[in-house]
Amino acid sequence: MNKSWIYEKINTYHMISNLPIRAYDINKNMLCECGKIKAPFSFLGGFDKAIFNSKKQFNNYKNQNNEYFISMYVDNSKGKFYVIVGPFMYHQLTYKEIKSMAQSKNIIDDNINNVIEYFSSLMKIKIDSLTYHYKYLAQLLEVTYSLLKNNTADIQEQQFIEKNKLEYREIDFYHHSYLVERQFLNHFFKGRLTELERKNMSSIEPGLISEDYTRNTKNLCIVTITLIERYAIEHGMDAHTSFTIGDAYLRKIEKSNNISDIRVFFEQSLDVYSEAIKKANEIKYSKKINETKNFIDHNLSMSFSVQDIADYTKTHPTYLSYLFKKEIGMTITQYILNEKISEAKSLLDFSNHTLQEVSDILNFSSKSYFIHCFKKVVGVTPTVYRNR
Repeated sequence: MNKSWIYEKINTYHMISNLPIRAYDINKNMLCECGKIKAPFSFLGGFDKAIFNSKKQFNNYKNQNNEYFISMYVDNSKGKFYVIVGPFMYHQLTYKEIKSMAQSKNIIDDNINNVIEYFSSLMKIKIDSLTYHYKYLAQLLEVTYSLLKNNTADIQEQQFIEKNKLEYREIDFYHHSYLVERQFLNHFFKGRLTELERKNMSSIEPGLISEDYTRNTKNLCIVTITLIERYAIEHGMDAHTSFTIGDAYLRKIEKSNNISDIRVFFEQSLDVYSEAIKKANEIKYSKKINETKNFIDHNLSMSFSVQDIADYTKTHPTYLSYLFKKEIGMTITQYILNEKISEAKSLLDFSNHTLQEVSDILNFSSKSYFIHCFKKVVGVTPTVYRNR
């Protein structure tokens, strides 16, 4: 059995779909695993072992804990083995459904939040896309897709699948990567991107654009720089400057065939854009206001006062408040609240933090006060915003 080949294929599927996937031999021993789910209890994240006895080449099923899985039996030149995808969800369970399941497992109330967080963390896919997942797995693992009949009546269905490949990749296979991308850009232009996050971004491979590894790395770097070019313009950079920087590094990346050099060029482009964006935004305001904005932006999770900012900028608090209102158009207190709510929206968009956790991260006095402030600024509660 070619274990390295099997791992390569299921890892490719995991990178593109972001769904957990495991491979087992015919004796039910695990061969490899990608995207392990950390479940709070041993019975969660598991599947019915009876799936190994199924005669179906493809199967999709739900266990008694409302977790969904896809299974496939593979028999080709690389060996005989099973592939299990999941757990995942088709829709978010209600609190009532989760509580009912938890009670059936004798989970006490204090632990129900752990179960809620677990189900919230599971990937959600559209049930209509199952056919596409089956077909993609079959193509990757070189097996005959027996669910699609090979007769004339199915030509139309085959054409429909081909026509919707792009849509299916955007909706399911690239949805998570889109959120990662927006989170990266948000932190990048806020100046809060750590060195570790930058290194992770320079090595991230959210999708398989080309089968050639070097070409794939080039393409992903090029796509990211292109996104940064436009995002930079939206955030105050002169369009000519942004495109000039981007074009210079795109040419360097395109000419190179060395993976290390490509990553270095990508890192350099981040440095140049970061500095250029900083300068572009600083031109708009006086030195004291830029210092004030930087202090606020880097201390959103801390407790501080206008006096603290005044001490940092070496300015009298009354004069600083006057100058800030004159240049920014709002009070320092209102600006801080807006920035906190903006960060809260980012956390609601890009993470599975509970409302209490978001409130604590941004140093609100209580969860109820956080909800009150969020609704005041956004117009809806955090829960409504996240559900949208």
